[in-house]
Amino acid sequence: MPSPLSHSFALNRSELLLQLWNKSSHSSKQLKTAYKSPTILSSPKPRLFALIIGINFYANVGSLRGALADALSFKEYLESHLNVPADQIHTLINKSASRSAIIEAFIRLKNDTRIEKGDPIFIYYAGHGSEITAPPGASESKIQVLIPEDYSAKPGQEVPPIPDRTIGALLTQIAEMKGDNITVVFDCCHSASGTRGEDESTTIRVRSVELDSTVYQEDLDQDILVNSRGSHSPHGFLHSGLRSHMLIAACSSSELAQESDGHGNFSTAFLKLLRTTSPNELRYSDILTHMDQIPSQNPQCEGHDQNRYLFDAKVAAVDRLCFNIALVEGRFVLDAGSIHGITKGAEFAVHPSTELAFKTPLGTLIVETLGPFSATLQPLLGSHGFNITPSAIAVQTKAGEREDIRFYFPLDNSFLPCYEALISVMQSKKANFQNIVLVDRPEDAHLEVAMENGKAIFLIKDERVTQYGLTRLFHSVDPVVEEIVPVLKAAAHYYWKLNRSSNNPDITHNVQVEVYKLQESLSNFDQFGHPEMTPVGPNLCRNNVLDFVVEEDAPYGVKLTNNSPRDFYPNLFYFDNSDLSIGPYYQPPTSGHYALDVPLKKNGGILTIGYGTGGVPPFAYFLRDEQNIDVGFLKLFITTKPVDLSSIPQQTPFEDARSSGSLSKTEIDTWGTVLIPVVQRRYPPSLNNQNDCPQCGFVSATNLDLKAENEDLKRELEIQSISTAQDKRSMEVQCTALRSELEQMNTKLAELTRMLESEKRERANLQAQLGRGRPATPDSGHQRNAQKLHDPRATTKFRKPSLSDRAKRLLGLHA
Repeated sequence: MPSPLSHSFALNRSELLLQLWNKSSHSSKQLKTAYKSPTILSSPKPRLFALIIGINFYANVGSLRGALADALSFKEYLESHLNVPADQIHTLINKSASRSAIIEAFIRLKNDTRIEKGDPIFIYYAGHGSEITAPPGASESKIQVLIPEDYSAKPGQEVPPIPDRTIGALLTQIAEMKGDNITVVFDCCHSASGTRGEDESTTIRVRSVELDSTVYQEDLDQDILVNSRGSHSPHGFLHSGLRSHMLIAACSSSELAQESDGHGNFSTAFLKLLRTTSPNELRYSDILTHMDQIPSQNPQCEGHDQNRYLFDAKVAAVDRLCFNIALVEGRFVLDAGSIHGITKGAEFAVHPSTELAFKTPLGTLIVETLGPFSATLQPLLGSHGFNITPSAIAVQTKAGEREDIRFYFPLDNSFLPCYEALISVMQSKKANFQNIVLVDRPEDAHLEVAMENGKAIFLIKDERVTQYGLTRLFHSVDPVVEEIVPVLKAAAHYYWKLNRSSNNPDITHNVQVEVYKLQESLSNFDQFGHPEMTPVGPNLCRNNVLDFVVEEDAPYGVKLTNNSPRDFYPNLFYFDNSDLSIGPYYQPPTSGHYALDVPLKKNGGILTIGYGTGGVPPFAYFLRDEQNIDVGFLKLFITTKPVDLSSIPQQTPFEDARSSGSLSKTEIDTWGTVLIPVVQRRYPPSLNNQNDCPQCGFVSATNLDLKAENEDLKRELEIQSISTAQDKRSMEVQCTALRSELEQMNTKLAELTRMLESEKRERANLQAQLGRGRPATPDSGHQRNAQKLHDPRATTKFRKPSLSDRAKRLLGLHA
């Protein structure tokens, strides 16, 4: 579904598209009168409680640039998109994220009386992580840790990291008190590495530091571990079967969590998904398949409840769209389609009316066929049918297939040709272009359409590309339907293939990719007498990024090494972000009905592409005139059997000869993908001042750091001020409650004092009466009491309440 930030924008856009639809030749006979615009349902404030931690600047290890921004982005998402009250979000940033403060924040969640069992709890951490060798005698060889702001290994000033089993024990304690509806997100590494890549000129940093194993002692945090009621949280819990919580990690335990362009690559991709899909429509098992693929990172979703909806479906977007639904000729027809962000496979709960939208639904339906403004639905397999009334509405409860591409079009008359082109593309059912989604914010799109000098231009909003400095497609087109339609089709094909991924570490982690510049051999020749090409210089693919200065006509080649025990069939393509073309670098030869020789054999097998025996010519790169930087992707598809991927390549839509275009979505069995950015520069960053920004070459990177630090300090001060004000209000409430309790205690004390004085007088009176040997005279009650005191038969049946008994009754200590 589109972002809930501006439903008025989405509704106005839908009305505009409907008007264009009705004017077009594609308009259905019934749509003009049958279609009803969706209505908006406001979700109640969620009972979600969050702990947000972001650390850019550390006391004793290297700094980061994007952790604080990521933490504040998640805080803004909770407050603006989900309407979570600010006093239900505890934020620790930079200096406030000390070791003791982080641990205390976990304990605070456990002891928070506002949190009831089953309420959703969200914990987010962005900062450094690491992995250290366990001390001798430990049951595990490696210990994964989080790095607090005040971490220190200085003798006499030691502040250790926070081990995984400490975090595990704290989470177990929270789950015991508050239930297991706990979502933990870590955007950090859990393997040891430096804070930068191999090349100091790059702006890419990794969220990891190398630690000395001496900073850890086996008896660390024993007070926390022994309070877990016998449960054991072993080292390495972050990637094991979890029951106390669901963990979403930025990368696998052997990978590096990277940040660039002021944000973590994982956090950026995850937030885009959350902004475009309401959490109550997203299962944990769907998160990774619906996220954009992240180069060099394979996020992990760990936990026992994979099929549970995010936050156990107890949190929804601030505003939710309700769609009219009707039974037409025995089929459920929804007044919503691809224009509204619906995709195939989406599920909807059907309610009798909007007034009953938060009650138990009549039933659940799934999208079967999809059009721009309508969809046909059918009951879930195995479910019972049900009847609906004219007032029935449907609310989406599960996300469908991931979108092909996300576009942003401004709501302006000058963009009417874009909307008309979109309607035309979505009508192309045979071409499979129904899953194009319009979003409400440019930053949530893959591409934004803008106007410049009377031309339609296409701005790149994909951070995987913009972080290197490429912000727009090289070409522009006239703002007419005939020119825009091929671009929309090509973009949908391009991004669907680019984001199609399979996180299969058994495959991807065992294939090594190397890229080399080639030169002609002076001594080796092929069968035709041509010089053979041989690698020269170092491997250009460092940290899974190919970043180099273009030498026109220089040949390049790729070397693949298979370190797995299985044979592989690779396909390699180049995705050009400047013109949306996809070129084949290597595809296995065809063999018809006969067995195909394995191109990439198991246990150390090597395949060279562009040189050697690969049978493919070398490839070259070039920069267009007036283009100083270009960014593409090498995408490697790896399968365990021959698969025909000839439908992937496409020509640029900006050439004169254009095909009608179609989008093949063939499923692939047992496969994996590797995505490598290819950054081609006209000038090397080193030619600029050594402190200049490697993206643009104009701004000092040192100045960027100082500016970022100043902004972070302002934000930290603002957060601390808000937190202090909240703590002050909380303390004032507590003080008021304590004053009230003290007043009650003083009242009871005064009553107790009065009773004590009365008791003293009564005893003195009794003693005086007994001392004179005559009966008490104050009143008949005292006379009877005195007689009972002298009657031996009454001593076992009657005992005057003692002062302590009467005081206890007064204070309510017992009945």
